Amino acid sequence: MKKVLAIVVGALALGGGAFGMSWIAGSALPEDQESTMTVSSRQGPSAVWRVVSDFEQHATWREDLVAVERVDDIAGNPAWREFGVGGDATTFVTAAWSPPHSLRRDIVEDGYLMGSVQIDLLPEGMGTRVTLVERRRTPSPVARLVKQRFGGNESTGHALLRALADHLGDPQNQVAEVEGTAE
Repeated sequence: MKKVLAIVVGALALGGGAFGMSWIAGSALPEDQESTMTVSSRQGPSAVWRVVSDFEQHATWREDLVAVERVDDIAGNPAWREFGVGGDATTFVTAAWSPPHSLRRDIVEDGYLMGSVQIDLLPEGMGTRVTLVERRRTPSPVARLVKQRFGGNESTGHALLRALADHLGDPQNQVAEVEGTAE
């Protein structure tokens, strides 16, 4: 019995130590992060706008989504939940809308603003330059550490722009990282 108790206490101490180390390491990482990326399309701004602004159809062309579900408006603005292939669900609300040039979607979790996705369309020759600014807040130090170490290198914004280029017939386009900042 003493041996079992010693093993349990040791395991708890080891687990608590690992959690504490994760908390300390994650606390050194910034809570707020921002990245800006672009992609060009041969399609004009109106065609690109129709695709990016129709959130209810995003699951038909984005491989990172399995479904989009309309939810009750938030502060009178359209809101929806996106369900990712990994089982995660994210709620968005349209916070700013200026057709066919710009839109901002806020990420809402349990009533709190957790980030935003800003999409700006700029005519470029006969096509469009699409710029996406992704802002994320991760309050938990452990979640920040896990995201940095195991979250993969591709952000949601990268996946969205790559899928958009493919959907618009511009699959050779590479998503260009303009800048990434941590605050």
